[in-house]
Amino acid sequence: MIAEIEASKSKIVDTNKDQAKKRKRNTAEGSTAAEAEKDIHSTGNGKASSLVAAHYNARQDAGRDARKQSPIIDLKTFNNWVKSVLIQQYGQKGGRVFDIGGGKGGDLKKWDKCGIRELVLADIAEVSVSQARDRFMDQRHRFKAEFFAMDCFGEPVEDHVPANLLSPLFDTVSLQFCLHYGWDNYAHADLMLDNIAKYLKAGGTFIATFPDCYELHSRLTEAVARDPSAKSFGNTFYNVSFDEVNRTEDNPIHFEPFGQRYTFALTDAIDEVAEFVVDWRELEEMARKKGLRCTYHGNFANFWQEFGLQGGPFRNLADRFGIRINQEIPMNEDLWGAVTIYAAVAFVKE
Repeated sequence: MIAEIEASKSKIVDTNKDQAKKRKRNTAEGSTAAEAEKDIHSTGNGKASSLVAAHYNARQDAGRDARKQSPIIDLKTFNNWVKSVLIQQYGQKGGRVFDIGGGKGGDLKKWDKCGIRELVLADIAEVSVSQARDRFMDQRHRFKAEFFAMDCFGEPVEDHVPANLLSPLFDTVSLQFCLHYGWDNYAHADLMLDNIAKYLKAGGTFIATFPDCYELHSRLTEAVARDPSAKSFGNTFYNVSFDEVNRTEDNPIHFEPFGQRYTFALTDAIDEVAEFVVDWRELEEMARKKGLRCTYHGNFANFWQEFGLQGGPFRNLADRFGIRINQEIPMNEDLWGAVTIYAAVAFVKE
């Protein structure tokens, strides 16, 4: 099984190498009108640049009681556990944190428990940032915080964040469930990584969660095997629908290294928002060139095996979260299918 997975990974990578060079060249020469229409993180004022912001601005903060009644409460609980583990494992007590894509501030308490001294939160959705600021003011936290509405995938951080908040460099940079929005083209992915690496101190950590390209590829391959015309897959809780499926003689399902767009819907959370496949090998190599070395990469299923089922403090944390700690699949199987689309990563700045 392991050999099959590795072979699949190699096939994706080998097929993408020439395409990566072509995409980078196309980015330098300028996007076509069709690409511009798909561009979610345009630095200009085009309507496409506001799609993600509009989606998250429109979503109301349901409140704790309503969240407990959500049909995907087990998924939300598990995702919060994953983020808590990453923050406790890689965060630094007394450190400074840059929370990119921090949304409504759902991780503020997690950072408080980590014992940080200062946090800068940035998100493209202005309403979400306002709600994060209000949440911070309403709660008692032991750290200072500043909040900015900006597109960290389309604009340099220093254009919005004052220099005095960018120095000293951050101990941790966090991108939770948002990095994939910056993978629409090479330029945005490169700028995103610049914004991370430039302001992360040596020895500091970059942590993130985003859809797993290998899992997306595997599930789409299974769907196409059942129906050669298939462009989507999912279950009662989620749906992934690709705009187009690229095929080659050597690889019946080929993902572009950048700009491989699909629409994702998740019950009670995400209403058909455009996302982009994050090519893991491209991300790892681009990060390496900016001095970021990967120290962890695992699908959420593997993450659960390592940090949940095998004992230790994070298993106890999962128990306190109300997760079924004695089960390999700790929730409804269809819901677990939505959870395990994602992967977690950690990098260290050298």
